[in-house]
Amino acid sequence: MNVSIAKALQFDQDRNPVNTNVYSGGAQIKVTPNAALLKTLNTAVAADNAAAPVGKKDYQITWVQGLYDNYEGADTVAAFYEMDVSGYTANTGGQNPSYCASFPLGCPGANTFLDTPFLRYLPLGDPQGFFFGNAYIAIESLDNKSLIV
Repeated sequence: MNVSIAKALQFDQDRNPVNTNVYSGGAQIKVTPNAALLKTLNTAVAADNAAAPVGKKDYQITWVQGLYDNYEGADTVAAFYEMDVSGYTANTGGQNPSYCASFPLGCPGANTFLDTPFLRYLPLGDPQGFFFGNAYIAIESLDNKSLIV
């Protein structure tokens, strides 16, 4: 994997980067598979699509991200595990588990993972939001209900 961005950030209320009057913070990371891994993944996708039944040849490379965090919107809540997809009910709502499907700008070219979480700073003494994420490159097929991590 090639990591081209890994940095901490602070923002004002309009999400402009700042060093004073900070409203929220987060990290930005951008990861791209190297040529050898991408070749291996493309070979696996081609094989999966060749073996899939007619009408179910939709295997593709994607990224998935598992989170352990304690915030929903601007509120802190009891810590919980979730998939990073659009919508808080994604694990039970039948949504696509792909990070790329939920946040297309987070997967430029479908092969790069780019994430910039924004956590709001709360007044001193209030519980602060936290975010632990693990991103994995994967092969998915919605038609075959398959996610290979």
